Amino acid sequence: MLSDRVRKSLAREFRTSRLAQLGAVLMLVIILAATFAPFFALHDPTETNIGTGGGEDLSGLPPLGVTYTTQDVTPEGTQEIVVEPRSDYPLGTNTLGQDIYSRLLYGARVSLLVGIFGALLATLLGVPYGLAAGYLGGRFDDSLMRGADVMLSFPSLVLAIALVGVFRETDFHTVAVPDPFVRAARSDTVPNVIIPRSEHVVEMPAEFTFPVTVTLVVALVNWVWFARV
Repeated sequence: MLSDRVRKSLAREFRTSRLAQLGAVLMLVIILAATFAPFFALHDPTETNIGTGGGEDLSGLPPLGVTYTTQDVTPEGTQEIVVEPRSDYPLGTNTLGQDIYSRLLYGARVSLLVGIFGALLATLLGVPYGLAAGYLGGRFDDSLMRGADVMLSFPSLVLAIALVGVFRETDFHTVAVPDPFVRAARSDTVPNVIIPRSEHVVEMPAEFTFPVTVTLVVALVNWVWFARV
């Protein structure tokens, strides 16, 4: 627990720091955009548009305000084509014709979930470990803390790569989580219609994949810090 003096000092620093206030606003915007990504996204983030099946080729669109020239080879020869941005793809598209703006929003959701649940799981693992070491003391404390020191001696990146390799051999590295926001919004506008779950439909995806492996890796790499504290 922070003392009143520390809390008042932090509050005073926040009120006088423009950078801290700007950072808080940006963080709030990112959290809101990620939380309500299905409402802000303009397209299905997994939908591809590369001209197959008679569809329109939207691959490589530039962001708004940017125009570039490319070359197209035809039977008549090589001709230059001016690629202009589109207002419904504000940040352009990737090589598969997927909307970058929508993918950023959904990617932010995954990043926030991994960070939040990874930190919670690390706390649940590390705090009881540290409490047990401090309460029992003696040789038990020494042995537990030496084990924590051994974990800290491993480079975090190498440990994370090793853990990902271990969990990839299991069947629970991804879990489909239904998105209540998408289903609620869709059922209100088009009642009695089953929402398709294909990556080639225009509707927003009704589920997203929760990266359990990444969350476990984040927790297992960082739990020892909570134990040491």
